[in-house]
Amino acid sequence: MPCKKAKIESSSKQRKRKSEKKPTSSQTKKKQNVSIVSLTSSIFGDQSNGESLSSSIFGTNSSSSQAQDDLFGSSDRWQEVSENRVKKNTDSMLATCEEDTPILSKAEIMKARTNRSKSKDAIDLTDSITVHVPEMNNMEHVKDEEKDEVCRSMNKIFTIQCDTLMRENGVVIIKSNDRMIAKNHMKSLTSQAGVIEDQICSRLKEKGNIFHVSEGSTSIDSCISEKNRKMEQNHSFQYNEVASRCLGRLDIRYKMNEPPFSEDEVVSNKFIKPVVHSLLGKDAKLVYAGLILSFPLSADQPFHQDGTALFEDNEFPIHQKLPPYALNVFIPLDDVTEELGPTEFCVGSHYREEAIKVMKYLESGDEKSAKVIAPLLKTGDALIYDYRVCHRGTQNLAEKTRPMLYLMYSRPWFSEFINFSDEKLFC
Repeated sequence: MPCKKAKIESSSKQRKRKSEKKPTSSQTKKKQNVSIVSLTSSIFGDQSNGESLSSSIFGTNSSSSQAQDDLFGSSDRWQEVSENRVKKNTDSMLATCEEDTPILSKAEIMKARTNRSKSKDAIDLTDSITVHVPEMNNMEHVKDEEKDEVCRSMNKIFTIQCDTLMRENGVVIIKSNDRMIAKNHMKSLTSQAGVIEDQICSRLKEKGNIFHVSEGSTSIDSCISEKNRKMEQNHSFQYNEVASRCLGRLDIRYKMNEPPFSEDEVVSNKFIKPVVHSLLGKDAKLVYAGLILSFPLSADQPFHQDGTALFEDNEFPIHQKLPPYALNVFIPLDDVTEELGPTEFCVGSHYREEAIKVMKYLESGDEKSAKVIAPLLKTGDALIYDYRVCHRGTQNLAEKTRPMLYLMYSRPWFSEFINFSDEKLFC
């Protein structure tokens, strides 16, 4: 997710322009009627008790205005509070970003990544937050009439393990071995991601958007050159379908509400859905699905949190740890290698007090104390992380794009409106 000054300034300008337009009462009423699907249900989600989460993609119109008034007074007030908290978190994070980053060679970067991933501390920490999808096929010793009950028990244990690790660490890795999503479905996801990549990139070029390093660049340090830094700052963009997250990295939700991404095997996965419900409640909603594309020579992101804590420290008793309000599920569409640029996570940074310590460790370069891991996920594995966890995407040193599918789930009252705009890329 983004953490750039240019993006914040752009969002601020957009909000300012919107506030300067004073619609008439009839226009306001008309606008409210048209946007009830995207606004009301985006805040409160689908209140039905249906099993499938796919119906909540991009919201539904099942929530009532009475519920709005009872919970927060008004949706405008809730939006204002959310914007202020996100901006405060982002401004604080930007202040910690170093301007003069030392330029390393590809060999030096690869050596550092390999040394870290093979260190005992990293291996032990990664293993401690890893859960394996239950193996259901090896049950020859179980009586036929008991197999269903055994399967339910194994799935329940799996869910409890994931829930416990998530609440404690903010991150859980799920090793699948092709058991979570069928291999043929994974192939269709990867194939369609390639189609979407071509369509998005072609359209961005037509519009004159710059989203990659300079043409003809081949050196690793080119993506963090002064020229490209200015290019990124001057050409950051947000559309309804896609947004830039840093130079060489796109966040796409174009056609993500269509098959194969919208099918229940993905958005209401039989292993992921119980974990989501356990952490966020039975009325959790799928905010949207998306693709993160990291192109060759993409730049490192600064460490950041997708969302900050919703309350100040003094609003709750000391050491009171609040549960998650939103989470992301990463599902790689290609094996994530050290060369492709794994995402780095600071384990345990979803709690405010720990996050403050982590940012101080990162400022001093102490990644070990910050509990930084960079999991090398296989196609079809999953990684779930709390929306508040400190993390960053790293530079892609390979000669191919790294595609990552993600699913964002939240509690029904949470509204996510920062990461994309209303402007359409495709008419």
